Amino acid sequence: MKTTLGLTLLLFATLFSCMRQEKPLPAELSRAESVMWEHPDSALLCLSSLDSSIMNEPENIRMYHALLKIKAKDKLYIPHESDSLIKSIVQYYEGYGTPDQLMEAYYYLGSAYRDMGDAPRAVRAFQDAADIGKDSKRYDILGRVYEQMGYRLAYQGLYDEALEAYRKSYEYKMYDKGKGEVIALRNIARIYNAKQDTDSAIYYYQSAYEKALLLNDQSRIDNVLRELSSIYIDMGKYDLAKDLFSKVSSMKNQANIYFGLGCIYESYKQIDSALYYFEKANEYGNIYMKKNTYRILSKIKNQEGDRKLALNYAYKCIELSDSIKNQTKTEAVAKVNSLYKYQHTEKENVQLKIDNEKRKIRNYQFALFVVLIIFFSLCYIYVLEKKKKAAIEKEKKIRLLKENQYAESLDCIEYNNKKISYLEELLQQSECQRDNFKKQLVQSQKELLELSNRKILTSQNEKSLLEIAFRKSEVYRLFHETSNNTDTEIQNKDWKELRKEIDTTYSNFTAQLYALYPQISELELHICYLIKISMPVKDIARLVGRSTPAITASRIRLYKKIHGTEGTAEMMDKFIADL
Repeated sequence: MKTTLGLTLLLFATLFSCMRQEKPLPAELSRAESVMWEHPDSALLCLSSLDSSIMNEPENIRMYHALLKIKAKDKLYIPHESDSLIKSIVQYYEGYGTPDQLMEAYYYLGSAYRDMGDAPRAVRAFQDAADIGKDSKRYDILGRVYEQMGYRLAYQGLYDEALEAYRKSYEYKMYDKGKGEVIALRNIARIYNAKQDTDSAIYYYQSAYEKALLLNDQSRIDNVLRELSSIYIDMGKYDLAKDLFSKVSSMKNQANIYFGLGCIYESYKQIDSALYYFEKANEYGNIYMKKNTYRILSKIKNQEGDRKLALNYAYKCIELSDSIKNQTKTEAVAKVNSLYKYQHTEKENVQLKIDNEKRKIRNYQFALFVVLIIFFSLCYIYVLEKKKKAAIEKEKKIRLLKENQYAESLDCIEYNNKKISYLEELLQQSECQRDNFKKQLVQSQKELLELSNRKILTSQNEKSLLEIAFRKSEVYRLFHETSNNTDTEIQNKDWKELRKEIDTTYSNFTAQLYALYPQISELELHICYLIKISMPVKDIARLVGRSTPAITASRIRLYKKIHGTEGTAEMMDKFIADL
């Protein structure tokens, strides 16, 4: 082991002596990076405190510090005011960084252009990031790259290109299996809605809704419901839309909900309510919402005969329409996309130069390969040692559990009684020998054993009373009756009540199982509960929705997971019964 470790260190020293020397990152930077995702405000505060001292550090540390600050501000939705800093970071990583570092730098360059309102250059930067990261495993960044690219393209009305970008974003976000999938599905639905493909839009909104429900993410659920209800309103399905609105957790200051309710009440001919909600939508809505609100308000006032107010609303609608047109730069973005395709040819020539450079680092890759083999070998040995220690610890817990069970058992009483009989013989001998000291000592030992027996009997009686009460309980009767009644279903609250009663009767039964096997699943717990209440295997299978062979296999697996050795289903049953 020591020889292997020494060889590893020697190889690392040789390898790094040939590489470009860079000072390791300060601990503060590593700490800031570690909390970046959950607490970007804390990360930014930590990074800002290093502004003065970081100026004395090497360039690689200064650049990484700058990139982390940009990343923290982006997560806090602090708009970029300039592209000068991020451009210098991009330039540095083009010369010295890894592809992943360069990809991330280009992503934040695109974010800077996005905040600066320069859609063409934003799309270009995101496209560069996507090209650089085509072989990357940083799926989180790639998902955001294509998502932002889709936003910019969709904003300009390039829906086919936006749909392609959103699909790529969804592919990458599927690797994370998190909230990003909901947003990706919602974005695809938005594009189909913009393309007037209502059926596809509804399909993807419903997929996003189902995913959000699985994640129990109320904010995402509300977001999807609001947008899906808007589609139903456009289709004239007002009752469906109103039903979706009722599932939204909060409607406060939600312009699109106010607008939707306004449309619904207008369709119901409840004009006063409609006007109220349209005014609320106008108060909280963006420029697009206000334009549509003014258009409908103009129509309503015209129908009421208020020509002056109707004309006033119509003028406001026209003004906002002009403002929206001025914000759109469709031709510029299309030109960037055309330029992007042309640059693919140029990049193929650059790729030839890159291939030549790759040949120079093959020796480095080989050395790294050797080091990795040794490293993973050491990791394997470490894992084996860790498993061995875990097995020893588990064996100790089981041995202690058995000792505690024996100390409170009738077998222990029987053993104590034998010792008491022996001590009584010694007492008689000490009487004959008139050895008072020995007599007192033996008498004390005898009294201690008798006291121990009384405690065990008291404990046994208490357990018996608890078990009798448990077997007369509602939940015990429910489970046994349900096993013979296929029309009755066990609810989640029933399982919770059963757990509570078992833990009360059998001294923290669940906690003892977790102590022996922390990864035990809910299904495995349910099987253990049913074994504890003496349910037949076929009834256990029915109550947990599994086959009888599957329950048998689960009992065998559980025994091995708890004890670390092979065992039978019957051995598991006995272990649970004794626990």
